[in-house]
Amino acid sequence: MADASTDGGFQCLQQASALRAQILDPAPDASLCRKVSKRIARAASCGVEVVGDSLVLLGDEDACTCARLLLDWTNEQKGDALAELRPREANGLDTAELTEAEVKALSESILEQVEQEATVYLFLRDDHSEQQYKSGERIEFLWTDGGKEPGKWCEATFVRKSVGDGDEVKIRYQHEQRDIECTAKLRQVRPEESKRSPPGIYVYSRAAACGGRAGLAVAERKLKALLRDAVGKASTGQSWFRDKGKGVGKEGKGKASKPCFNFQKGFCDRDNCLYSHDVALAGEKGSKGAPGKGSWRQESSDRNKSWKQNQDDQSGQRQQSWQQKDDWRKGEWKSSHDSNKSNWKQDWGQNRKEWEARQDWQNRQQNSGKSNETWSSWTAPAEPPGPPHPPIQHQIEALRQNNLDLVAKNSPAWQSLSPDQIPTTVAMWRRRQNEFFPDAKELPEPWIRTLSKTSRKMYFTNTQDLSSTYDIASCF
Repeated sequence: MADASTDGGFQCLQQASALRAQILDPAPDASLCRKVSKRIARAASCGVEVVGDSLVLLGDEDACTCARLLLDWTNEQKGDALAELRPREANGLDTAELTEAEVKALSESILEQVEQEATVYLFLRDDHSEQQYKSGERIEFLWTDGGKEPGKWCEATFVRKSVGDGDEVKIRYQHEQRDIECTAKLRQVRPEESKRSPPGIYVYSRAAACGGRAGLAVAERKLKALLRDAVGKASTGQSWFRDKGKGVGKEGKGKASKPCFNFQKGFCDRDNCLYSHDVALAGEKGSKGAPGKGSWRQESSDRNKSWKQNQDDQSGQRQQSWQQKDDWRKGEWKSSHDSNKSNWKQDWGQNRKEWEARQDWQNRQQNSGKSNETWSSWTAPAEPPGPPHPPIQHQIEALRQNNLDLVAKNSPAWQSLSPDQIPTTVAMWRRRQNEFFPDAKELPEPWIRTLSKTSRKMYFTNTQDLSSTYDIASCF
């Protein structure tokens, strides 16, 4: 086939009639074939064109066979280049090992760059869809909050496969201290980290199928280089610095989306400024209209004026209120002082006359002696009582419960428990109180008994604030 880059493809079109054409009528999926036709044509060195509802393959027998193989894989992926796949064995198929960080950093643009340079076809390896699990086995599943993407991998317990559908399984997990059982897709379930093999990516090269390895080596080297840069930029922020913060973060907002205040004042002329010089955000340089230099000064001046006016108003109101209060107190104190002085004199004189009329001189002497005796025999009052002790029935109950707990704590039933048999949440402990502590009396709300997995020691947990203590007297 002639080189199509020298004459715009004229000679290539003349020689196309010499190639064998295969027509797939109808095409497996016309819209999907249009989406992946370039990837298939590049990796298979075969012309791929969708005409109406038919797919035309233009090339020799090996190229058309390779194109049909890649077409089957893309149909299983449903057009998603990052979808995991477990293909059947084929010549020219090799595997490159990746890390989980590299898989997270992998994108369609990286796959396209590698496929263009190495003339290969890439797709992630599916290690989980054919995995066999046992009931009660610890697994991980992809949890999404109300179906929102992206989700996160969480711990769960495998229950069983769903009846009638081999693509779904029953799992059980804990959320907000509740045991929840739900159905999950088999692709959204994977073994726990200790039992999981490292992820990998399949590299298909037609040259390798013919006995060569040049395409595989180039693809692995290019892929590792791009993923190394992607992981480094994700951890150090180099991609944000290169793009000036555009499209960075969850909401796509970086520092460059904030206006440069020095640019508003006319001081910043740097091309690599970390903040935006966009007129819509920062305004024209040194402009007097909003939101430029003039508006900034005007807003500052307006704020200063309003602040001073508020201070003057508040100061005047406080001074006027204080003066009114002082004048009112003056008149009231003077009148109150005069009235109290006259009332005191009248009361004292009247009380003296009544006392002299009731008692004679001897009685006054006797009362005087008694008062002296009373003064000499006076003692200081007793100290105020301390905090009340807890009721005696609570002390007795706490002592009895403590004795029962000591007996149960040393029993062989507790010592023979395995860590898997001990509940892990407060809700589970509340339901299984009678099972673990059959002879113990129920504690006052909101206290329950719990057991340590490692030391087998009993402690007491408050179900409201989740506080714990080893002292049972604190529960009463």
